[in-house]
Amino acid sequence: MSDGLKIFNSILKTNLNKSDRFSNFKFTNSRMFGDGFGVSLAYSNETDTVTVNLYDKEINNIPDCSTNKENIQSEILMNEFNVNNKGIENFLETQGAEILAQGAEILDFGEIKALEYNLPMIVNTILFVRNGRCQFAQLYLTSINNNFLKFRLTFDLLSTESNEDVLKRIREKFLEKRPIIEIFLNDFTSLF
Repeated sequence: MSDGLKIFNSILKTNLNKSDRFSNFKFTNSRMFGDGFGVSLAYSNETDTVTVNLYDKEINNIPDCSTNKENIQSEILMNEFNVNNKGIENFLETQGAEILAQGAEILDFGEIKALEYNLPMIVNTILFVRNGRCQFAQLYLTSINNNFLKFRLTFDLLSTESNEDVLKRIREKFLEKRPIIEIFLNDFTSLF
């Protein structure tokens, strides 16, 4: 078992193994970070990826969404979500020129929403086209056991021949992928 899985299991009192599957995603690797940035687990189904990050940023009073669903609206969680969103915006500003130079086009920076799975989550979506492929990424954030629990899903949706019909086709493809996303999140969060 990797050190990342051991840390994850220790903090959340779970029994994750490399062989566990969630939806059709299998474990690919884990990484550990210092200074409150915790551990990251990566899952893939060959075309799509999910990273699960567990971290506390050395904050001692993160409200727990597993004990009180209203905590999803706490200032600490909203601030952390905004920091992550700002990170995406900064990435687009700093790397956007490079991405755009590679033939990418940013299509949409979604509306922030609160969703209910086994744990309440805040979510945002970004869509972009790079190298003729549409990429769909979602950021989910919740909290448990004085830690932030963040999911980042990245899906390769489709080839694009023209930009005129791309948004319609993205919505259609996303509706096809949505059950996969929901199964992964429900299966994973049912561990807690």
